[in-house]
Amino acid sequence: MALFKIHLSQDNIRRIRLDDIPTYSEFTALLESLYPKFHVELTLKYVDEDGDKISIESQMEWEGMIECMAQENVFRLFVEESKVPYFKDGPLPELVKFYDDCINKVSVEVPYATEIQNNVTECLASLFNGGKIIPSHIPEFLKGAVDVKYLEENVADIDIKVHKLFDLLHAKGIEMLGSNRVEDLKNGKDYFLATLNLVPNHVTSLYNLACAESLLGNVTESVATLENAIYNGFNNFEHMLKDEDLINIRDTPEFKNLMAKLFGTQDEAPESTPEPTPDTQENIDLSASIMPLVDTFGYQLELLKNMGFTDDTDVLLLLLEQYDGSVEEVTQFLLGYN
Repeated sequence: MALFKIHLSQDNIRRIRLDDIPTYSEFTALLESLYPKFHVELTLKYVDEDGDKISIESQMEWEGMIECMAQENVFRLFVEESKVPYFKDGPLPELVKFYDDCINKVSVEVPYATEIQNNVTECLASLFNGGKIIPSHIPEFLKGAVDVKYLEENVADIDIKVHKLFDLLHAKGIEMLGSNRVEDLKNGKDYFLATLNLVPNHVTSLYNLACAESLLGNVTESVATLENAIYNGFNNFEHMLKDEDLINIRDTPEFKNLMAKLFGTQDEAPESTPEPTPDTQENIDLSASIMPLVDTFGYQLELLKNMGFTDDTDVLLLLLEQYDGSVEEVTQFLLGYN
């Protein structure tokens, strides 16, 4: 049991009793949900053994506070205003440049740059209450993909490795699916939704989002998302029929109706992988040997399709494999071929 005493202002003091000590991001999210005037750019502080007020702006500093106050009966925290303008009140991010060389960072021209910028912005913004990117509170697990450099106190340069951003969000979502905590499952759902902002209709993200909805007990949403995954190319039906994450939906009328649409039967889901009916064959065009490439090159595949290359998905994936994921080289090949 942990008791927190929150000094939101001199005259506004609140107490929160929690079963366990949350992480820094969990605690700030809790404050945002409980107190409308609280936002993550406000500064949390505590008083150390020397009587100094110490700011908390990261998980490491949060753990330092926990250690410092371990002998106290109450964790006493103070919420203070910052002296600089808040990013939450600022303009939307502006695109500076694209580059495909992480070392030299030479600017390159990218077709559909505005669409890609919007996708990346929506992906990151979806992780924050209010839908505005807060550079000082980029989740710790994304630090390998998102690098923040402050040019001024209220101006930041955010360097994003787009493919790595997708990979880290997806991996964190998978991690959350293994938890029994509802809050973790909701976070996992949010991470999969963020990947779908980045790469709309990504097959694996859709499937795992269906799993998250199932684990949360959202039957209708889970089956609808699963059907969307199948429509966009998911065809590992043997795994789907055994996946424990989908156990909450497999005996429901909604799931059985989906099976009927796929395999022409209202009976219980088959134990082995059935052949799709002719009506669904057109929508399920990725072979088992190609499926791993979707995970590896899903983002690049979406870029190529957005550029107008409507070649068979299998062909595009094989070309991306051949050219080590280089969209530029695949584009040059396809332009020369056509």
